[in-house]
Formats: sequence, structure tokens, C-alpha cells
Amino acid sequence: MSLYGSSFEVRGIPAGRTFTVKNVNASAPAGCKVFTNAGGVYFEDVTTTSLHVSGSAQVSLVRVDVWGTPALRVWAGSHVVATQCTFSGNGAHAVEVLGARLTFTFGALRGGDSTAVGSPPYEALRMDTTSSVTLAGDDTTTVSCGLGYYPSSAPAVVTTGGTLTLDPRVHLIAFGGAQRIAGPALLTLRDVPALQATGMWPGNYVTAEALARPGDLAVVLVSVPGAPLPAPPFGEVWLDVPGIFFATGAVVGATSRFALALATDPGLPLGKALCLQAVSGPGLDLRLSNPVVVLLH
Repeated sequence: MSLYGSSFEVRGIPAGRTFTVKNVNASAPAGCKVFTNAGGVYFEDVTTTSLHVSGSAQVSLVRVDVWGTPALRVWAGSHVVATQCTFSGNGAHAVEVLGARLTFTFGALRGGDSTAVGSPPYEALRMDTTSSVTLAGDDTTTVSCGLGYYPSSAPAVVTTGGTLTLDPRVHLIAFGGAQRIAGPALLTLRDVPALQATGMWPGNYVTAEALARPGDLAVVLVSVPGAPLPAPPFGEVWLDVPGIFFATGAVVGATSRFALALATDPGLPLGKALCLQAVSGPGLDLRLSNPVVVLLH
């Protein structure tokens, strides 16, 4: 489905309610706005121009492709979890996080190219002192500034502070000999368990793949989405814990991957949201993966 107009907006979803968008090309000149939502907002397989998220604490983006100035802006206490997404800056950085949180796995952030000879290209990610960003996934995950003209240079990430958690498998790509991360963020380098998944129509299989260290136990849990629940030091739970209806696990092999397929009830309604989240680690030293919300369609 394609939507055309000045803007595409999601506002005022109350707590306990959800708004889902699946298989939509929202080509609005003013972009897509997700503002002031107490409930969950879930996008899967969506293409849009600039996406702005404000005052929304539970936004899941799965295979969302955005191009803009910047492509994604997350601010005002929001939390966005983006999985298998591509965010590309158009004459600007790709992503800006201001007083908010971003969890990004299995995708690509790319800053805009230089717009004139002698001017530097743009960084992929910009974050401020009150932001928290996690970059995770396998070695196909890239965070890259744009291309420019020598002797200009540009980092992949620019910070004025905040907290940055980086999985060493993620590729940060700077230009012109610049350092990959510019600024005083509190940086933590560690293996981060990550999850990707794809929704399907009722009666078929939802597929998922968890990424964890070889030798670790990985368990994938499934429920309808619940309200975000901080669970330090493990992470944040987006599952409806009392309503978990599926769990499977294994010791992760040398490939660092654990794949599964979940059969769905053909009687489930179209648009039904399911939340998958993995927990993994050696013994009882466990960490939660990113949550992934997929939609039955």
C-alpha cells in the first residue's frame, strides 16, 4: 500500500493500545511523525521519508527504509528499536538521538555525501549528552559516514556525551583518516545478543535468528508485546511475561547463530503483533537481546 500527502502521523496512542503499520510506502514530503504515544507503535516493511519520533517509549521498526535530512530523529524520552533497517542521510547525518534511546541491530546507517568540493561528508550518527545508543548485530551491520573530497574528513559517530554500547562485530566507517567516534561518550565494547525476525500471515511460520557467542545458551521467547519493563542488569523486557506462550533454546554453535520457525494459528487476526526476544549468555550471566515486534499479515 502507498500513502501520499503532506505527512503521515501517529499521535496519542494510549497506554495498553497499539498501532501497527505493515507493507506501506509512506512517501510524504514532510515525512512520518510518531509523537506522544504511551502505547506501542510497530512498523514492519515500511519505506518513508524523514521519520521523527518524540515522546514515544515503545517504537519498533523492522525492515524500515528511510531517506531524509536526517533520516531518523529520536528525541524527548523516546525509545526506538530498529532491526534490519536502512537509514540514509540526504545532505545531512543519517540519525540524530537527543535525550532519547536507540537500539540498532542488523542494518545500515549512512551519512550524506559531501555537497561541495572542500566540504566534509556527514556522519552516520549524532547523539547528545543525555542519549543512550546500542549498535549491535553481525559483520553486515554498518555505521558509515558519507563520501567526500580529500583532504576533508568525517567520523562515523559524533557525540557530545551520552552512553554508547558497541558490539565489536559492527563496522564503523570514517572518511579521510578521521577517528571513528568523535566526542566524549561513555563507550562500552561488548558482545551484544541480537535477534532478527520476519512476520507471516496466520497459519504460516514466523522465522527468527538469534546471534550470540559460541558456547552460550540462547533462549528465544514469544508473547504479545508488553509494556517496556527495565530489568537491570539484563536489559529491558518488551514481552508480556505472564503471557509467554513459546520458548525454545539451544547452546549456540560455531556460527554464533540459532535459527527457529514458529507455527502460527490460522485463526489469528491479520495485523496481530507478536514480540520475540532472546536471552543468552554463559551460565547465569545472561543478557536480553533487542526485542523484535513482527506483524501477521
